[in-house]
Amino acid sequence: MIMTDEEKKEFEEFLQWKAERARKQKGEKQSVEDVIEKLPVEPSKEQTENAEPKSNIPDSQEGYKGDTAIIVFLVIVAFLIFGVIIFGLSHKNPQPVLSDVEDSVAAAVIGDDFVVEPVVDAKQDSIAKAERISAIKKTIKITSAYLGRPNSASGVDAYFYYKNLSDKTIKYLVWEGYPMNAVGDRVSCEIRGYREYRGKDTGPVKPGKSSGGCWGCAWYNSTAKKLILTEIEIEYMDGSTFTIKENEIEYVR
Repeated sequence: MIMTDEEKKEFEEFLQWKAERARKQKGEKQSVEDVIEKLPVEPSKEQTENAEPKSNIPDSQEGYKGDTAIIVFLVIVAFLIFGVIIFGLSHKNPQPVLSDVEDSVAAAVIGDDFVVEPVVDAKQDSIAKAERISAIKKTIKITSAYLGRPNSASGVDAYFYYKNLSDKTIKYLVWEGYPMNAVGDRVSCEIRGYREYRGKDTGPVKPGKSSGGCWGCAWYNSTAKKLILTEIEIEYMDGSTFTIKENEIEYVR
């Protein structure tokens, strides 16, 4: 079939129209696919559960924070070890230094770790001292003890009198002492050379009774003014004895 020029022209226009239409359809299809790809897709539930949490902190900053946490942990551990060592050393050989009043309270607060021997010893010493003083006061009572005036030969007499306060009979009582001058110095016998003198009183001296006497020319020293007693020994009829030391004589005066 032979087409005329006009029919050919119409057919070519038809083909161009068809080709143009095909291109437009293809372009619209690609544009829609691009839009769909660019749209945000909601993740599935399984993807959400398995997804790892993301940090807003840069990787370098996260590493720095991790290093800081390790350093802080090591410092805490070091302080704990140091504290344990100090605690152990401080409790290895405790040696508390307290007064006699404080250590009894400390012993009750601290417990068995505290060395309580000094407290017990101090308490026992206090009880023993009180009992000793009470026993001394029940022996005798010195009514007088003094020196007479020097005679023409500078001889000085010693006088000693006492009362028996015990419930036993005294067999012998021996006192010992030395003379002191007016300025408080100790003097001796210028003839015999000794300083201390022992005077012996012979009983029996029953309970509640008094005894004593004068010991003539106990010292030869014109400067002797005062008698200082240093010891008293008492022997009872039952054979028992009692000694009063110099620092205890004040309790029988």
